[in-house]
Amino acid sequence: MPAWGKSGAPEPGARHGALRMGRIACGAAPAPCLARILILSEDKSRSRELSQLLRRQGYATSTGDFSVAGRKLARDEHPDLALIDGNKAPEKAFKAAAGLIEAEAGHFPVVLLAEDPSPSLRRNCLAAGLDDIVCAPASETI
Repeated sequence: MPAWGKSGAPEPGARHGALRMGRIACGAAPAPCLARILILSEDKSRSRELSQLLRRQGYATSTGDFSVAGRKLARDEHPDLALIDGNKAPEKAFKAAAGLIEAEAGHFPVVLLAEDPSPSLRRNCLAAGLDDIVCAPASETI
């Protein structure tokens, strides 16, 4: 996990690793947070729901779509983790994830959210360079 400097940017030589549960300072945020999470989705209401859920748990979040703006947000925000919502448009989600990885926007895990993370989808995610796939919470439970 990157070491965060006073500016909120990763310190030189910092590397990503497993997301730890210790508190870290989150730049300009008034209170410490567990981690910074970037949520990319084509569904704005879904992004908002995921963001609210994560913020209630103590995480700082930023949201964007699958466009170039999402990659720019990743470079600017220095997230600890990127969650790519693959429920509505899985093909676009794979392209968005590949764009983050290719742009080398940072050294952070990129994880696909899917309603049904089957073994074949997991293999495809890992083959595409993503770090993992997790079951996305249903909107009704958020």
